[in-house]
Amino acid sequence: MTDEQMLYLSYSTGYKSGGYDSLDPRSAMTPFEPEEVTSMELGYKADLWQTVRLQLVAFDMDLDNRQQSVNSKEPDSGVAVPMVINGDQDIRGMELVLDWQALDSLKLGLVTEYRKTESRWDQFYNADGDLVTDTDKGSTADSYTLTADWAVPGQWANGYLKLHMDYVYEENTRADDPDLLPVAYSIPAYFADRKDLNARISWSSSDDQWELALFGKNLLDQDTTGGIGGFAAAALGTPTVSLNPPLTYGLEVRYQF
Repeated sequence: MTDEQMLYLSYSTGYKSGGYDSLDPRSAMTPFEPEEVTSMELGYKADLWQTVRLQLVAFDMDLDNRQQSVNSKEPDSGVAVPMVINGDQDIRGMELVLDWQALDSLKLGLVTEYRKTESRWDQFYNADGDLVTDTDKGSTADSYTLTADWAVPGQWANGYLKLHMDYVYEENTRADDPDLLPVAYSIPAYFADRKDLNARISWSSSDDQWELALFGKNLLDQDTTGGIGGFAAAALGTPTVSLNPPLTYGLEVRYQF
């Protein structure tokens, strides 16, 4: 459009082969289907007012026969085993990336996304041996990251001070998992949204050989978890999850030669 602004349109396709599952003998007769995806993006990029860089994208992605691993126990089967099912997904949304040089020494940033997902999965027996027929899922979710970088003016002890802070928010969408078991609702923080506040202050020598830094992660000390593990979780009610790191802080020393 101009030297500082552009529009673009992209169209792409992808393919992932189908196949057989060594843990699912039935797949010898009925292999899972190949996965295909088509994606379109309409985007705008610009440098505005010599202080703002903007990227705005609208996207539309269609996945046919997406492959999803689930734990399944067939009727008259003793234990649940992993197997692959297919499903169709439509994912649409927008992304925004914004960088603002507010001052010579201060830069602010924003990255955000809004998306809507509609899914239709094949029916399957879950790890409890129940036939899952509620396979149509729909959800909306958003996420964003705020950043701030400040280079403190002047020299400090023959060096330079820098401060970085970021806040990350991500809406939890685990309720849309087709393989979600009721036991998940008894796990504290399993459905918690991600809300991370992190900071780092550093001093670097004027010759860039030394750097000292103090950092803190998850300063709000929010509890979040990884995924559910344990093949006996459904049968015995003994799921296991990993806890993500709590409030963490430390000191870094770096020397370059």
